[in-house]
Amino acid sequence: RGRSGRDMDDTVPFEHGAVMNMTLPPSKLSSFGSLRGGAAVVQWKAFADSLRSVGGVAALIAMVGTAQSGHELEYCLELLRHALWSNLPNLHDMMRLKGYEALGETLQRKVPLITHGVVLELLRLVGGVSDRPD
Repeated sequence: RGRSGRDMDDTVPFEHGAVMNMTLPPSKLSSFGSLRGGAAVVQWKAFADSLRSVGGVAALIAMVGTAQSGHELEYCLELLRHALWSNLPNLHDMMRLKGYEALGETLQRKVPLITHGVVLELLRLVGGVSDRPD
């Protein structure tokens, strides 16, 4: 029995930071097994793929525009970089939406927030700096 008093096999661990995208109806489970304890079957998706369901890269560019500190700006740019890295649909959206131009215009309004960390993140975004230490 676990701390909650329930049997340990009644719980399903949820990986921290994972994105839950879709719950399958019980009818889809009949040939594979059953679930107990309020568990649900989910389809796991990468952050970059899940982002498309909530506005895609346009939402992240808008988020860059809301940053109120250098740290917030750096984190928004890091999220954008991760959404674009090796994700062709997001890269295509960035080009189709003229996202780089919109990002440049947004950053021009954020000049007072640009720190060394922001510059490094921008360089990582365009592939000018590696994440890996030499």
